[in-house]
Amino acid sequence: MPSQNDLCSRYEVSSGTVREAFKILEAKCLVTISQGRRACVNTNSLDQYVDSISTSMMSDGVSDGKLFADLLDTYTILEISAVKTLCRKNDRSALLRKPESHLTAMQEDIDTQSDSGSEVDFSNHDFSFLREIAECSDNSIPKSIYKSFSPQLKKLLTMADESIEEKRQKVLQYSHLLDAVKEGDYELAASIVVVILKRIQRRLSGCAV
Repeated sequence: MPSQNDLCSRYEVSSGTVREAFKILEAKCLVTISQGRRACVNTNSLDQYVDSISTSMMSDGVSDGKLFADLLDTYTILEISAVKTLCRKNDRSALLRKPESHLTAMQEDIDTQSDSGSEVDFSNHDFSFLREIAECSDNSIPKSIYKSFSPQLKKLLTMADESIEEKRQKVLQYSHLLDAVKEGDYELAASIVVVILKRIQRRLSGCAV
């Protein structure tokens, strides 16, 4: 990692602030700090990272609203990172086949909305679409997040009581996201991700979770 002096200059903060940040990272087993040497990132610290945020978000003193807000913030960062990685892959069209299949199923479910099980089916495909986008970048962190927080993420990402028009808008946004990734347009893809997750954030702030 950069030296502490470099970080102070880059972010215009005091040396005390940087030292405190390194202490937090070391406590979470994300970096190793040795006397007289620069901090080194631990490459095998994924489990510790997941355990750390699990402990933070699942502590008794954390409300459901706070838990979901923290989880959504974490998920937003991961999803943007995932689409950035996907946009750089030469085989991205092949990687998107699974998300495309879920998107097709969502559209078909809207078209057959009279089916008594349509709400559940749509929600399941909705969640699977977002999971596939996050996971098909081959980044192990999203996979661990989904493994640790699958029930909470599903509740957060597929909030119930969406109107048919809201569902159509969601399918359209997902379609635009896939098109942007296929074109390798990271900035557009990231912007669409933000729009999608901001909508979820607005719904979260507008109802009791």
